Amino acid sequence: MVLGVLGSARADMTWLYAVQISATTQTNPAQITLHWEPDQYGADSYVVCRKLKTDSNWGPEQTLSGSATNFSDSDVSVGSAYEYQIIKHATLGYTGYGYICAGINAPLIENRGKIILIVAADTISLVDELARLKTDLTADGWLVLRHDVSPGAVAERREQGIEPLILDSGSHLCTQAFA
Repeated sequence: MVLGVLGSARADMTWLYAVQISATTQTNPAQITLHWEPDQYGADSYVVCRKLKTDSNWGPEQTLSGSATNFSDSDVSVGSAYEYQIIKHATLGYTGYGYICAGINAPLIENRGKIILIVAADTISLVDELARLKTDLTADGWLVLRHDVSPGAVAERREQGIEPLILDSGSHLCTQAFA
């Protein structure tokens, strides 16, 4: 059904599967308001969930009408960061998702540490993408240590493990595994 209605439209309509969220804040009284554009083909409902940035599970769901274009949260504290998830249930049957992190005077993470980016030297076609990745990681607080290796060295590096690169970078080797 979606294809019949959307078939004559642009070939790339992946934006339908997204809820593009922005946030505004105020300190007194503390409040975070989320905003999004309505779905041009209609939505039956939007479901909003929230959690503290440090939590692993989403809190209770709040269902909004399909005509909603904003959500205000006054159960917030100055200095805390919150993650929000919005799920759109579209009239034509598809589902869209959106995520945003917002806070009022929440502390920034300016130095996340070092990250080692190992790049096969034969990835010339990805020059722009790799530059963007490095820029994004740097903007997110990482010190990026890029190592270009020849294709033959990739197998050798795999056999040696990552430890020599970590030690060469002046970093400490983390031996704890994360699930």
